[in-house]
Amino acid sequence: MIICTAGHVDHGKTALLEALTGTHTAHLPEEKKRGLTIELGYAYLPWKDNVLGFIDVPGHQRFLANMLAGLGGIDYALLVISAEEGIKPQTVEHLGILRLLHFTEIMVVISKADRCTETQIDQLIQDIQQQFPFLATSPFFITSAKTGQGIDRLKTHLIKLQQKNDRLHQPFRYAIDRLFHLKGSGLVVTGTAISGKVALGDELFLSTGQKVRVKSIHAQNREATQGQGGQRLALNLGGVEKSNLTRGDWLTTLAPDFACDRLCVQLEASHPLKENQVVHLYHYVRHITGKVNLLDCKSLAPQQQALAELILDEPLHIAVGDKLILRSGDDSHTLGGRKCWKSTARNGINVATSG
Repeated sequence: MIICTAGHVDHGKTALLEALTGTHTAHLPEEKKRGLTIELGYAYLPWKDNVLGFIDVPGHQRFLANMLAGLGGIDYALLVISAEEGIKPQTVEHLGILRLLHFTEIMVVISKADRCTETQIDQLIQDIQQQFPFLATSPFFITSAKTGQGIDRLKTHLIKLQQKNDRLHQPFRYAIDRLFHLKGSGLVVTGTAISGKVALGDELFLSTGQKVRVKSIHAQNREATQGQGGQRLALNLGGVEKSNLTRGDWLTTLAPDFACDRLCVQLEASHPLKENQVVHLYHYVRHITGKVNLLDCKSLAPQQQALAELILDEPLHIAVGDKLILRSGDDSHTLGGRKCWKSTARNGINVATSG
């Protein structure tokens, strides 16, 4: 199972994960120099025969695309808020995205508790619950990565979480977010398995239609004979060259017969939306542009829902039930999001797969 962290820049997400797992996820020199997460960072907490995985998503607005790449197919999130600084712009932005993606549970972690009094922390919790009423039933954890306060309580809660297993009976789908050559092994891709299962020796389809073979698997940072939906996987592939792959490609059990350029969604707005509005669309690792065609109204106010058709500027490999986020034409703020309801290929054939 994978859990993501979200929150404003420098609110202690990376330090929290280091306290939980012993791993510092700021792995790039630029990240370490600047003290912020640019790309997705990963950490793992071994537990009995299982491994709990964490994705440390970027807190800075300029790195939003990387943040969104880490959230698809994940059920649980940690929203980290500094006790010292409280609610900040990216706190609101990230929380809005988490809400639109319909996580099973959003846990609120108050970090840097050693820098504030109990009264200040209690007031912050009240402010959070008043500003975001849907968090009223969410668990809150008061922590300090420096002193260790609250870390064991949070770890115990995380270990008890149960991953949804309904996606394991669906076809295998896997979004590639990194690819590289490993000396002695060959081409390796990394990504999050959205659904299904994969085993050593399996033949899979790339989104280009090309067949590849799985030579080895690392699941949740451990060598394994199989992987499954909800896990972070590194797959050593045979039968394909690196030049034939790109970030955002898919690996699937079923042959990808076509991509879609029109999607029907039940859209939930977080900002005003109008007919024929240009949008940026985020779907797992992919980021493309398109237009919104509202089907039963001319405009949509915040918190309202409506049936809409998304007309894409380039085809997208998507399944019914996939999560989507829409942002404004200048990519400055989030407009809304929802699961895909129906999609149509360029040849007019409706997609009937489930996601």
